[in-house]
Amino acid sequence: MTIAKTYLPQTRDHCDTLGLNDYNDWYRMKVYEKKMPDHCVAPDKCGGDTGYYVGGLGHPVPGEGIVGRTFYYASSTNCKASALNGHILNCGNKDDGDDFIYRWTKPSGCDRVFCAEQDPCSSTVYKKLEEDGRAARAASTDKISDNALEHGWYRFPRDEGIMARSTVLPGHSGITYPGWYDGEHPLEEGQEKTGKACFSYNGNPCWQQKPVSVRNCKNFYVYHLQKTGANYGYAFEQDVCKLDTMKLDQEWRLQYNLDAVALTDSSESLSENNFILYL
Repeated sequence: MTIAKTYLPQTRDHCDTLGLNDYNDWYRMKVYEKKMPDHCVAPDKCGGDTGYYVGGLGHPVPGEGIVGRTFYYASSTNCKASALNGHILNCGNKDDGDDFIYRWTKPSGCDRVFCAEQDPCSSTVYKKLEEDGRAARAASTDKISDNALEHGWYRFPRDEGIMARSTVLPGHSGITYPGWYDGEHPLEEGQEKTGKACFSYNGNPCWQQKPVSVRNCKNFYVYHLQKTGANYGYAFEQDVCKLDTMKLDQEWRLQYNLDAVALTDSSESLSENNFILYL
C-alpha cells in the first residue's frame, strides 16, 4: 500500500481533477474533523464549485478493512447530482479513535473537490431558522417556504427550539405544508441520529418526506436539512424538557407517607406488639 498523503483543501475555485496528481495513492484529511462529510454538501462549498461527500453506508469502523464507497456531489436541487467510486480505510482503533484514509477515482470535470467535514455544532457552520411563523400549532400570517434553502446544518430558535415531533396540520403555522421530524433525537453529546421530515397534506401526515440528520450539541440540536418544494417548510416547537416547570415538592405527596394514617399527629405510640398493615 502506498503511504497516505496529506490533503489540505484551500480556498474556493480549486479543482481536484488537476490538483491531485496520483489517484492510485491514499490521502488523509488533515483539517477540522479530519474526515469527509457523510451528508449532502451544497454547491460553492469546500473551495470549489461542487464538493464530494461520502454517500451510502458512510465511514467504516476500525478493523472493518478497505471498503468501497460512492462519493457524491450535489446540485442546488439534487444531493446526488453526480457520483464517482472510491475506497476508505479506517486506520484507527478503539483507544485512539478514527483515522481515515481515502483513495478516489478521478473526477470527470474541473471545479470539483473532496470536502473536509467541520463540526456542525460550531456557529460558523450551522445557520439559524428564526422566523416565528415556523412555530408549530401557532397562528401566523407568515408565508414560509424552504424551496430556496441550501443543503446544510440548521438550528431552530433558542436553546429549547427543536424540530416539531408530531404531525403539524396545514394552516397551523406560517407554513402551508409544514414539516415535522419522524425519528429519535440523540441523547449524548456529539451523537448523531437519522430520521425523516414528514410534510402533511390532505389528511396524510407524511405525504412528502426528506432525509434529516440530528446532532446533539450538548445544549441544543442541529439538523441537516435539504431544500423542499414550494410552500413546504420545516416547523419547530419548544423542547418542554428544557423549560422551567412548576415544582410539587410537598412531602405529603409521597406514596407511602406515614402522615396518611396520622401517625405523626397521634399521641399513641407504637409498642413492639402494635403493627400497621397496608393492603
